[in-house]
Amino acid sequence: MSITGERVMKDPYVLAVLEYLVRLVIDGGGYELRGVTGWAHMHDVEEATRLRMDGQLPRLFAARLVDRVNVALPGTGKESWLYRVNGAGARAHADISGEACERIRVPGEMEKDAAIYIAPGPLNALEVLRRACEEGPERFAGRGWRTGRELTLFVEQLNGRNGTDRYFRIDSMELKWLASAGLVEKRDEKLAWGRDQPVVYWRVSASGRIARVVEWREPRRRGG
Repeated sequence: MSITGERVMKDPYVLAVLEYLVRLVIDGGGYELRGVTGWAHMHDVEEATRLRMDGQLPRLFAARLVDRVNVALPGTGKESWLYRVNGAGARAHADISGEACERIRVPGEMEKDAAIYIAPGPLNALEVLRRACEEGPERFAGRGWRTGRELTLFVEQLNGRNGTDRYFRIDSMELKWLASAGLVEKRDEKLAWGRDQPVVYWRVSASGRIARVVEWREPRRRGG
């Protein structure tokens, strides 16, 4: 291990993050990208380790113990990183933990139709709007236009139909974020009577219908 790597690994929080990323690869969990699983976003690491990410992942990357890929929406000029432990990281973890070094499969080339990362809240809204485009009455010469209230009722309908809580209530800020990213369309309709403010309708855009989003795989349970 390099001097930089040794210095990084003295931080117990960094070690906990590396431990999680190693286990994620071993158990076949995480996002699948470049032909391999084991990728995780900062938010996923925070939730799993119950630690606030305060530079641990960039430090592991700088020490060449993890790989990373930018999966932000193209053209936004922003960055959104997925991280995955590499062979050097697995060896560093084995040296410190005393466990056997796990073989880490090397990722392949980036797919031509590269997937993007969307946070759970906006992703839920996008999935609901995609479903809304598949059914329901036409409005404004097209399917899928719904008000915020109608989307709330539609979420209840979808969950009731399947007997699950897969979808959850949509926040207006999530819709605005999707619209700013070009994945959702917004339409304001001024009523002729009874209301001063326009009624706002939302619909998934053409880009939102075809956008490929990275999918999370739950790690395999060990033992038992």
